Amino acid sequence: TAALGSTVAISIDDTTAGTAAVTYTVTGTGAAQTVNVNLSTLTDGQTVTATVTATNVGGTSTSVTDTAVLDKTAPAAVSSPTPTTTGFSAAGLEVGATVKVVADGAASTSTALATEVVPVGGSVTVTGLTGATAYDVYVIDTAGNVSAKVDITTL
Repeated sequence: TAALGSTVAISIDDTTAGTAAVTYTVTGTGAAQTVNVNLSTLTDGQTVTATVTATNVGGTSTSVTDTAVLDKTAPAAVSSPTPTTTGFSAAGLEVGATVKVVADGAASTSTALATEVVPVGGSVTVTGLTGATAYDVYVIDTAGNVSAKVDITTL
């Protein structure tokens, strides 16, 4: 948190492509405020270091730093699914990603008809679907990247 009138400096560095940075002055009534940082110049797969420094109007600064791996790559789509009468099974998926089933022709942001988080091992079984029906399936990784759509028809 930062007091009204404080300056918040955000710096994100991937040590390969350089630094993406933004400086923001806290305004308004103290309600939560959003600051956007353009990460498009940073390199996918690199460890990035983010530092946020808040400096109040009196000149006192407080900083916090964290690191993470930048993930801008969509996960692999469901490949060679095995349909059943109430769903399908698939293997070789990104652990921790979510398999999302939507109505045929619907966007990945549509209401899910079924979801399943991919466990260790990368195999998943999705159930609860209606037999002999076409669906669209997306894989969404923990960073929010969305795979290509795959059409699946249950038996």
